[in-house]
Formats: sequence, C-alpha cells, structure tokens
Amino acid sequence: MGRFVFVVQTDPAPGRDREYNEWYDGIHLKEVCSFPGFTGARRFRLVDGEGKHKYLALYELETDDPQRDLAALTAAAGTDKVRMTDALDLSNVSTALFEQISEYEK
Repeated sequence: MGRFVFVVQTDPAPGRDREYNEWYDGIHLKEVCSFPGFTGARRFRLVDGEGKHKYLALYELETDDPQRDLAALTAAAGTDKVRMTDALDLSNVSTALFEQISEYEK
C-alpha cells in the first residue's frame, strides 16, 4: 500500500474568508476524510511572501490506487457526501498528487 499527499491550494471568494474557513474546517475536511484511502488532513494559511494562493490543504492517503480514490471524491463533489460552498473560489484552484518516497522523523 502506498502513501500519498494530495495538495490543494485555494482561495475564498472575495470578502468571504470567514464563511470559507468555517466550511472548510467544520464540514469539508471531515467529508473528504470519510472517503476510502484518506487518512487525515491539515490546512495552512500563507503567512508571508508571495504565493498564488492564500490557503493550502494537505490530504494524506494510504491506498493502492490513489487515482481511483480521488476520482470517487471528485465524482461526489456537490452531492450530500461532499457539500460545496460558493465561498470557495472554484475558478482558481490548484491540485497535485505526490507519492511518498522517503520519511524522516526527529
């Protein structure tokens, strides 16, 4: 079984940061992590410097087929299994899937 990180960079719709963060933290992370293969999630906010996006989410997966698990998640978007919000600016989302190749813990 492989270990993966699904990286999602997003922004809220203008002026809707509070609603976006409440949805993401209170609803979205739990819904995504209820799907097979997904084992955890963390979110980050850009602190300083230049970046294309203000927010970053890292979803951890342990699976033999991450593409299958991501396809199931994508197919459920906008249903009662993965509720969406218009506080998320869908026109400016960036995603990438990374496979873990090594690990170091202090």
